[in-house]
Amino acid sequence: MSAAPSLFKKPVSDRDRGFLRRVADAGDWYELANGEAPSAVYCMSAGYARLSRDGRRAIITSDGQAYLLQIMRVH
Repeated sequence: MSAAPSLFKKPVSDRDRGFLRRVADAGDWYELANGEAPSAVYCMSAGYARLSRDGRRAIITSDGQAYLLQIMRVH
């Protein structure tokens, strides 16, 4: 029996998780605010968000949504 890979293998700091929640709440492309670029890049490298070509907007991925759902279940 194989277990599905856990999304928790890609931990996210409180700051980055807050960023991911703002992106999810936007419902569509989220305009990055000043200082959010590091969080956007980290979330993108973890597979939780996608950045626009110009790097000014982000959108949540299905893995990002699943990660937030798992976090809500734990807390």
